[in-house]
Amino acid sequence: LTIGHLTLPEDSATDRLLISVHCYDPSDYTLFAKFSEWGHTGAAGRVPDSGEAAIRSTFAKLHAAYVDKGIPCYLGETGCVNRSTAREKLFQRYYLEYVFKAAKTYGLAPFLWDNGSERTGYECHGFIHHGTGDYIGDSKAVIDALVKALLTQDSSYTLETVYQHAP
Repeated sequence: LTIGHLTLPEDSATDRLLISVHCYDPSDYTLFAKFSEWGHTGAAGRVPDSGEAAIRSTFAKLHAAYVDKGIPCYLGETGCVNRSTAREKLFQRYYLEYVFKAAKTYGLAPFLWDNGSERTGYECHGFIHHGTGDYIGDSKAVIDALVKALLTQDSSYTLETVYQHAP
């Protein structure tokens, strides 16, 4: 199996392969903070070219190439740098909820990258204080959205409803 540049090795032990990928798409938003908003409701000039459709497309490809063939696939790292304004934080939470709900929808297990940084901007991914277990700043709202995206059994809560409730 091949998707992009990844070719799986032969499985010498039956059903023991799994795939781990990192998802920081688009990196100009999630890592480098060159844009302050993300998605279909973001203001012109404040959003990168890549939005919700790119996430769905990538996850659909991973699902078809691996999950459908019985090979588990997980997002070993995914995240979005912390933001400083209330509006930017709404878009950060939306991005993360959308990615986690899309991962759930496409059968991928996501893991939030948390490097413990209490700052905002480039490579600052702190949500839970690593020494105390307390939330950093107002990150509880982000964590609650991710838990909701993964665990909600209510059939009315879908990827489309997350999309419809973008900031």
